[in-house]
Amino acid sequence: MIVTGKFSADQNFITVFSNDTIYDLARNSKDWNFVHVPGWAGNNTWIDIAAYHKYEAECTETGTFELNDNGWERIR
Repeated sequence: MIVTGKFSADQNFITVFSNDTIYDLARNSKDWNFVHVPGWAGNNTWIDIAAYHKYEAECTETGTFELNDNGWERIR
């Protein structure tokens, strides 16, 4: 699947915001997961639409990523 959206990154994860879905991409293993918003994030935190838009607005970069069973790759 191809995902395009605003993203933030730290040394361990890239977090992509796209179409009311948050994708977490692990930088050290190429594992990835997602949560549809509203929904429960991996740290057992409820994320609603307002929080999603707040976090998305804090992002300064946009990227395109390919996600599949073998991992993920940034393609743009």
